[in-house]
Amino acid sequence: MSLIPTILQPYLTYLKLGVAAAALTGAGYAGWKVESLRWDASLVAQAKAADKAKAVALTHERTATAITQTSRDEGDTQQAKTRTVYQTITKEVPYYVPSVLPPTPVGQPWSVPLGALRLHDYAATGTTPPIPAPTSEPVGAPTGIELPALIGTVSDNYGVCRGYRIEAETWRDWYAHEFAAWGAVK
Repeated sequence: MSLIPTILQPYLTYLKLGVAAAALTGAGYAGWKVESLRWDASLVAQAKAADKAKAVALTHERTATAITQTSRDEGDTQQAKTRTVYQTITKEVPYYVPSVLPPTPVGQPWSVPLGALRLHDYAATGTTPPIPAPTSEPVGAPTGIELPALIGTVSDNYGVCRGYRIEAETWRDWYAHEFAAWGAVK
């Protein structure tokens, strides 16, 4: 006894071909689905890697922003403190530096007054002078330091200051060029 009814005997070849076609279609679909799942897994992995990279970049950006803000705040604080110190020094010039200097004997070099020397030292160290000035020595007392020595020191100080200014300007130019180059990259 045959499992296939006799009515289907003439169509048996077609039936076998249909079953084979269905099996091949199912296998093809299964293979496509597996490949699709692999592709989806690859996309998921890429998305996870991109998310991780974004998180790292965001962390770096936040850190850089915090460092920049801290540096800016510290710089602003130092600038304010420096302005206050030098405004105080400038305000105290009339007190520390006498407007009329004692005469020097003929042939003797002029000596920088003590008040002027002290005020110069306060300016050089960036410290606020004591107000009022100490009265242990009069501000007009001679120091023995001649005017050429004072001017030479001031000139040297300006040279050092100018060098630091050039260095700071160079760093600013470098930053501007870097920002122009890398700021355009998005």
